[in-house]
Amino acid sequence: MLRFIVGAGLLLALALPAGAAEFTGKVASVVDGDTIHVLRDGKDVTVQLWGVDAPESAQPYSDKSKTWVTDRLAGKTVRVVEKDRDRFGRLVGQVFLEGSDISAELVRAGGAWAYARFSRAYVSQEKMARDAKRGLWALPKPQAPWDWRRENPRRTDTDQ
Repeated sequence: MLRFIVGAGLLLALALPAGAAEFTGKVASVVDGDTIHVLRDGKDVTVQLWGVDAPESAQPYSDKSKTWVTDRLAGKTVRVVEKDRDRFGRLVGQVFLEGSDISAELVRAGGAWAYARFSRAYVSQEKMARDAKRGLWALPKPQAPWDWRRENPRRTDTDQ
């Protein structure tokens, strides 16, 4: 049994990306409501916000979601906790500004969906935004980005 536990721990450690942990960097640009570029040791790193999915660029509320993220993060120094890599190799990270979890704030403001397929961390924030009809929840029929991507496969190449 001890061999199994040690072996499992070793496999888990090897499965994590090299240098996985956290880093701080300046937000160089905001791509959309759930993607930012952060300067890490002078290099531009694409960071997908962990646990959320914002409207795609052709969807209603996309511009407002991007503006919300831009207003809060552009030019600011953030802490990124590496969580994963998406199927395109992009870093998926939990982003903090002055201790505040940006994904939690974005979902609470109605700027994105909690991406429960990957994490249930922000489901309660989504429910609060939904109940209050904040942000995209004020739209007549908000469509989840994963449903939109399935219906519009040629319009995007992302499906985290």
